[in-house]
Amino acid sequence: MSRGLRFVMTVLVGVSSWSMPLGSQTDATIQYSLQSESQLAGVLVDPVNNRPISFKAVRENDVLTVRLDLDGQSVTVRNGQGELHVDSSRNRSRQFSTLSDGDRLILRRLVTQIATQFKAPTAFQASVLCTMTNLSAWPAAMPLSVSIDSVMKTVGDVSVSIAEIQEARRRAMEELSARTPGGLEPPVVVESIATLCNQIGTKQAACYPTSIAPYRERCEKILVGGTDCTGRCGSTCNGICDGQKYTQDCHSHDRCADVFGLTHRFCNYMFADASDDCKNGLNCVDSPGVWTLTFTWKGYKPGSSGMNVHASRKFSLKDGSAGTWTGTATTLTLNFVNGCKPVYSGKLSGDRLLATGTMKCRTGSGSGTWRATKTNGALAASLPAKTDRLTSASDRRAGDAPSASEPN
Repeated sequence: MSRGLRFVMTVLVGVSSWSMPLGSQTDATIQYSLQSESQLAGVLVDPVNNRPISFKAVRENDVLTVRLDLDGQSVTVRNGQGELHVDSSRNRSRQFSTLSDGDRLILRRLVTQIATQFKAPTAFQASVLCTMTNLSAWPAAMPLSVSIDSVMKTVGDVSVSIAEIQEARRRAMEELSARTPGGLEPPVVVESIATLCNQIGTKQAACYPTSIAPYRERCEKILVGGTDCTGRCGSTCNGICDGQKYTQDCHSHDRCADVFGLTHRFCNYMFADASDDCKNGLNCVDSPGVWTLTFTWKGYKPGSSGMNVHASRKFSLKDGSAGTWTGTATTLTLNFVNGCKPVYSGKLSGDRLLATGTMKCRTGSGSGTWRATKTNGALAASLPAKTDRLTSASDRRAGDAPSASEPN
């Protein structure tokens, strides 16, 4: 999370001037009282929930403030100017409010309805949606009381200085280095959003609390990506965040959830950091990783090979074939440099763990179909090439032995 991000969520009952029915699954409507480049206000009227939810969002001087009314509870989130703060009108002294399952459900419905209207949201609208979405995933037992700035981090009634967190991280990394062949790892940044786009498919340090007072951490080397999409901000491979954002905070939070459980207080202490990355993290193309490629040239039996797809835009197959790749959130294209130099063009599934498509030779007439599935393996520096050309994905010379790069 950015060291100085301030997140505040408040509730505000607004008066609506017009309404728009949204979505076909419910009769919910949103009645807007204000829409502009920096302001959005209205009420969600949802017969399923049977209670109106008022909201107002304002951006001023690079600070986003979102206010919501959830069944009498006022929650405020303010985001910007290097600080994060979350508060509820029900907080009293050392007693803190939380969100119920019903609160989170209605927030998800609100997000769905707003997103339905804003098909291509502006930066302001996207920030509002992300703020509401993060709140809709708020852990059940986590206090609606968070304050983070450049000096201190507070969740509920527990405050820890940023300096103490940094020192705990340094010591945990030293302990990891002592347990890891090859020596020291790059430092894990505490105060900034650190993208892991170029580390998908490799093992990277994940650090999480093992004690809050005094503050202690443990760091472990954990695979980024895989079929669980570890490190992706959100929930597994589909998540609550737009795009594909893999960051250090989300990677560490995922490991904490694996060790202690998603709603454990240690993981709650990290949630705000990860939710900030959900909003502000760099978008990745998450095709890098270990895949199993299966290909069928017309007139031949299917063949298969292990495939490493690297963030460097290069890929290599276990049979010795290689090339470069391009892709988006929905497509993957493999351009082989050997054999008949085929181009494999494919579409990715919604979770981007399966690719299917067709291929065609650039220096010949061969064509066919292919599919690739992502595995939980870690990328090797390179895959060893086999000398048997008859099992190559890029070059097939005789009989029914398949080759990915050339049917000959």
